[in-house]
Amino acid sequence: MENRKEFDALILKYQSITLEDIIEASANFKPPYEDYTKDMEDIANMLTGFGSPGTCTLCLPVDAYCTKCAWGPEKWGCMKHESYNAIDLVAKTPEELLTAFKERADYMEEYLETIK
Repeated sequence: MENRKEFDALILKYQSITLEDIIEASANFKPPYEDYTKDMEDIANMLTGFGSPGTCTLCLPVDAYCTKCAWGPEKWGCMKHESYNAIDLVAKTPEELLTAFKERADYMEEYLETIK
């Protein structure tokens, strides 16, 4: 696991995001997500790098080699939990996205306990 430091930092990032952060980030999109009916993945990506190996704060330090990642050794291990889908597919409002971030942080902490 070559990205443990980044894994810990991402947990803290998820825990520190506020509803105001999400609403402010949404204003950077054209048009802004005024009704929040669009997928929240764009906002998650902007705030955390979520959703793409090219922006993911965990993929970047290991050149997207899943076997070197804290989520490894299984390819795309990061995507194999409902907390990923809660951010990617389920969250449709800022409140839901905030809840999904908190649940992802909780899961990441639990996951670390299983790989120690």
